[in-house]
Amino acid sequence: MIMMKRSILVLFVLTILVFLWMGQEQRRYTEGQGERPGLPHVGHVAPDFTLKHLFTEEEIHLSSLYGQGDGVVLYFWTSWCPFCASSMESLQRAYGEYGEEIVFLGVNVTNQDTIGAAQQFINDHQIDFSNVKDVTGEVSASYFVPPVPTTLFLAGDGSIVHRKVGGLTYQEIEQGVRLVEREK
Repeated sequence: MIMMKRSILVLFVLTILVFLWMGQEQRRYTEGQGERPGLPHVGHVAPDFTLKHLFTEEEIHLSSLYGQGDGVVLYFWTSWCPFCASSMESLQRAYGEYGEEIVFLGVNVTNQDTIGAAQQFINDHQIDFSNVKDVTGEVSASYFVPPVPTTLFLAGDGSIVHRKVGGLTYQEIEQGVRLVEREK
């Protein structure tokens, strides 16, 4: 009986300590001292990453794209995905229309694809916007991809304003771009 009372007391004290710590962390975050968490959900800052360009091996940092336009369209894809092919055509069309205001970045989920097939896909579909390769799949996993295609629309500060899983039409891209522009 005494042992059970001690266990309950220890559990009670630990619970209080956890809540005090959580309150302190919330206060730090509210006062701007804590980092804003990077989660792949609307309203959160997109997790930052650095990946190599699909063709040139140049490193591209997602956070370096903020400020180059009103926002970023981040598109996860593979060469074998039929929805990715049709969506990529819509993205290329939207890039032609909005590429001066919005940065478009494709992320090939290379751990589910091959570099050669991804490069051939880009050439075959005459894609002009930058594409990077996620060879290990770590970036895709941090964004909860698969399934492909998955598209995120990021505001100029890197916050996610819209997330779409599945194929994209041109009209859906226009809608996402409008949401990004509304965040200016």
